[in-house]
Amino acid sequence: MARVRRTGTERDRATAGRDRTHAQARLAQGARAAGATARRGTGRAVVKLDPARYARLSALLDEALELEAAARAALLDALRAEDATLAAELAALLAADAAPQPLIDAPLVLPLTAGTSMHVAGERVGPFRLVRELGRGGMGVVWLAERDDREVHQQVALKLIHPELDSAFARHRLRRERAILARLEHPHIAHLVDVGVDARGSPWLALEYVSGEPITDHATRRRLPLARRIGLFIGVCRAVQFAHARLIVHHDLKPSNVFVDAHGAVKLLDFGVAALLDPAADAGDAAGPGIASGVTPAYAAPEQLRGEPATVASDIYALGLVLFELLTGARPWPPGQRPRDPAQAPPQASRMVDAARRRALRGDLDAILAKALAPRAADRYASAETLAEDLQRHLTRHPVLAHRASRGYRAGKFLQRHRLGSLATLAIAAAVLVGAAAALWQARIANRQAQRAEAVRNLLVSMFSIADPDLNRGREVTAAELLGEAARRAALAPGSDPLLAADIDATLGTLARRIGDYPTAQQRLRAAEAALAGAGDAAAPALLQVRLDLADALRLNGDPKAARALLAGLTAQLARAPLPVHAQALATQARVLAQLGELEQAERDANAALKLDEASGGAAAIVRDRNILADLSYARGDFAGAVQRFQQVLAAQRALHGDTHTTVAQAQQDLGVALAGAGRYDEAIAALASAHALYVQLLGAEHPAVASVLVNWGGALRQSGQLDAAEPKYRAALALDEKQLGADHPQTLLALNSLATVLTQRNHDAEAQALFERVLAGNRRVLGERNGQLVPTLISLGGLAFRRGDYAGAVARYREALAIADAALGPGNPTSDIARRSLGYTLAMSGDPDAGLPLLREAYEHHRARHGERHPEVIIFGSSLAQVLAGTGKLDEAWALARSTHAAALAILPAQHPYRAHAGVVLARIELLRGDLDAAGALVADLRAAHAVDYAAHAAAELELLDLQVQAARGDRDARMQLRERGAALRAQLPPLLRTQR
Repeated sequence: MARVRRTGTERDRATAGRDRTHAQARLAQGARAAGATARRGTGRAVVKLDPARYARLSALLDEALELEAAARAALLDALRAEDATLAAELAALLAADAAPQPLIDAPLVLPLTAGTSMHVAGERVGPFRLVRELGRGGMGVVWLAERDDREVHQQVALKLIHPELDSAFARHRLRRERAILARLEHPHIAHLVDVGVDARGSPWLALEYVSGEPITDHATRRRLPLARRIGLFIGVCRAVQFAHARLIVHHDLKPSNVFVDAHGAVKLLDFGVAALLDPAADAGDAAGPGIASGVTPAYAAPEQLRGEPATVASDIYALGLVLFELLTGARPWPPGQRPRDPAQAPPQASRMVDAARRRALRGDLDAILAKALAPRAADRYASAETLAEDLQRHLTRHPVLAHRASRGYRAGKFLQRHRLGSLATLAIAAAVLVGAAAALWQARIANRQAQRAEAVRNLLVSMFSIADPDLNRGREVTAAELLGEAARRAALAPGSDPLLAADIDATLGTLARRIGDYPTAQQRLRAAEAALAGAGDAAAPALLQVRLDLADALRLNGDPKAARALLAGLTAQLARAPLPVHAQALATQARVLAQLGELEQAERDANAALKLDEASGGAAAIVRDRNILADLSYARGDFAGAVQRFQQVLAAQRALHGDTHTTVAQAQQDLGVALAGAGRYDEAIAALASAHALYVQLLGAEHPAVASVLVNWGGALRQSGQLDAAEPKYRAALALDEKQLGADHPQTLLALNSLATVLTQRNHDAEAQALFERVLAGNRRVLGERNGQLVPTLISLGGLAFRRGDYAGAVARYREALAIADAALGPGNPTSDIARRSLGYTLAMSGDPDAGLPLLREAYEHHRARHGERHPEVIIFGSSLAQVLAGTGKLDEAWALARSTHAAALAILPAQHPYRAHAGVVLARIELLRGDLDAAGALVADLRAAHAVDYAAHAAAELELLDLQVQAARGDRDARMQLRERGAALRAQLPPLLRTQR
């Protein structure tokens, strides 16, 4: 009910809701004793009903109460001709409903003695102020309400229990709706914003307020083409599938519960009468025989009209009715004329439209609607997702599952897709379409899909049995243990269905990928790929999805070259894929290319994914694409652009999910990292602290996500020079990760690496060395000896060797890092260039500039071409090259490069940044060598004032020596004396190449 109501196009649904509540309450009196009582005047007519007859009468009553007087009369006339007794019973109930009722027809302002109070505009309920009533029905009333507390301005649809109908049952139903909505966080479902209890002690729900109109009105008013209508409806199906996957049946799908908002996105509303497929969860909620209270008969499935429990199939039927109305502009039957026989199928949609539209509906769409609206539940689509997939097949001119799989039909669809009109095309089509068992396979596919889905669900439910405290004696069970148990049970499960095995492997692979167990993810996804590859065309969509997931797992596991090769082989399949799948592939490819350093192409792919997702209306996917673009801005060193883009992502996540959601916490974390990159450290630390607090609120203090934000929080503190404050954050993150994820998990190793980095900067080299060695050993155990993710740790270990003067040891580490990076990521990638710069600088600084200079030049040119001059890594590469050029006597070239590098550092890096400090020291040294003492002195003064983070172990000695040399050159006697006394000791701390500079 979270929606804007239409005016002028419908009768007053608030009154209809009141009537239905009252009349159905009368019908229900005595029903549990297999009878029904209808009051008329002062007399009483008692009619005994069996459950089936009661269900029929209940449905008729709901239908009649929706009609105007003339239509009601026509309904009664038609019913009298069929069943005079039933018609009389219905007429008695309608007459009784028309009589004044002391509860419902009482004045709106009740005397105080009534013990109730009506809600009024301006009243406060929790943090919200009521603005105006949006509508009512059953026991509830929905208000537009707003929160405006100076910090947050937000409009919501506030659902309350009507004061006159407040009861224990009403409160139970509202709490039940709250529990259902809490399980449904989806961009196409109006989400739960807040909950509370009003002054009377009754619960209330604040729901997302959707400003829009029903999907049918939206399509009619905008005259949407057929393909656009189907595209919107596919979004509805995916929202329904999301609910079904969480064991929730909507139970009242109809156009007025499917809105299109102001941005053109569909929103599924009103789970007030939703049912839980878990029998235990819905215990005690049954209302006796008959159609469920609040369900709209015009959109009810035949089994609902018979009073049977709600199922997934009931929602599929309702979806079919909504689709029918969306495509034709009318319901299958006029109001009041739905056949009395629930087994009667609806008419073909193509027969209810004009000739211009008939051709578009005839064939596939008629078949899809017939399958969705099959009178027998077993004959309908197995899931909302299979319905969506069939509609997508129709849009891409592929054979649909609902259509009889004749060779001629499949050949026709092939020719529609490939309008070549040649004999060669016909020959290819004939060869492709051979298969005598197609019709039999077609008839069984839905049942097999349902069986596989149930088997996967049962496996996933059973795997959590090891978390039962009675079985594990209270020991905490990790996600990895749960996954291992699921894999063990899957291996023991009997059966020979390869598609079932593929479904299970794909599910386990996805779970492994999400918890960071990338080797297991690859193993499971490859097993699923092998099973699906031999399963024929029917498995093609699932095979494509598995390969996309596998590409992402390869990327995350440090093998982007393999991921790229896999994606390159999917071009043909993606050409036929639905837009969201194609967009997912482009998004994955953008991430892979970013890892390989191809940032321009990565940006093009991310923008292409964004355009596709905007066309298909996937709100969550749109945010994903924008997040990738923000990551790419960060990777290019455009920190201001990254901040702006992450701010947009954060706003979008809040719009989708409200202020308290894990995606909001993640967006705050990403923004904090970008702010730190931009040197806005106070803002960065505040954003990361907020992300940490929100994660703790939502997930608890010991969730791995909390450890992740602690690492980034520590990083912002470290970059700002607060090393003492950063170290405890890293240690807390490491302890959490080791406890929750294990010693060799990628996130644990990242925390370990971060702690070692800050220890290096704090000059605790021995402990840092031990931690880096642990990281390297862990990555080798998990990833193997030649994985690209080993490279950063090898470079860090090389840096420690350089610090202690072990130049040979440093060179060995850097050579190994470069060889692995080239092999794993391809030559010319950014990681190789970082290793190449480190190797070249070490060779030069250790006394072999002829060997080091070519490596430094190559790394700098690659990086500058890739990122431009204003990038942090390009700055440190440039200042390193300038320093070596100066050390080898190439002073003019060194000066030009040092000046441009220092200018870039001043433009983009904060004063205390170590790369800016290094660029300043190098330029000051060159100015001193050129004899410009004023320029050198000014640079040294700036460096002294900045209190920069040390860029190397010898940084302090290098700056002090430089300062004394500048002052001595200016004639300062004290400086000359100190230089004589301390110069040798300071030079001894420098690398060999720098010791010789005067």
